[in-house]
Order: sequence, then structure tokens, then C-alpha cells
Amino acid sequence: MDSNTYHIKMAVLEELRHTLKVKRINDELLEHLASTLRWLLRYAETNNIILPEKDKIVLALDRAMEIAEKLPTILQQPNKTPDEDNTTKKLVTTRILVMF
Repeated sequence: MDSNTYHIKMAVLEELRHTLKVKRINDELLEHLASTLRWLLRYAETNNIILPEKDKIVLALDRAMEIAEKLPTILQQPNKTPDEDNTTKKLVTTRILVMF
């Protein structure tokens, strides 16, 4: 492998790391949003508080859960032999589970 190819692979790997970091942050934000909306709905119900536009809150929660269900559980890199690329691994992502 020549120097140019090595630098390109390293740049791509760095971009992948950055992308996975941003994805992890987005997943955490989605989880926080779903948990917060669920808590808000339960709190309002428990304390007999009428929420204006409650249906929009429920729709936002449903949408957050739909997005969470679409998240892959494992991202797989293309099959490569170990001598081609030592960095090829399965990357585990998070799934959102909101329970009360």
C-alpha cells in the first residue's frame, strides 16, 4: 500500500469515527426526547393536568419511537480479510427502550 492510499484510508476512518460520534449523540438525544415526552404525559395524567395540544405530544412520541425502531442493531463493514484492513469490525449501535 502506498503512502497516498494509506492517508486516504486514515482520512476515511477519521470521518467514520466522527460520523459514529454524531450518530451516538443523535441517538442519545432521541432517547432523551422520548423519555421526556413519556414522563410529561404520565405526569399530566397523574396530576389531572390538561395539556394543550396533547395530540401533538403523542404524535411526537410516536414518531420518536418509529425512528428508534428503524435504528440498526449492528452496522457491518464489508467483508475483508484481516490482512486487507485490521480496522474492520462490527460496530454496535444503541437501541432505545423507554419504559415506565
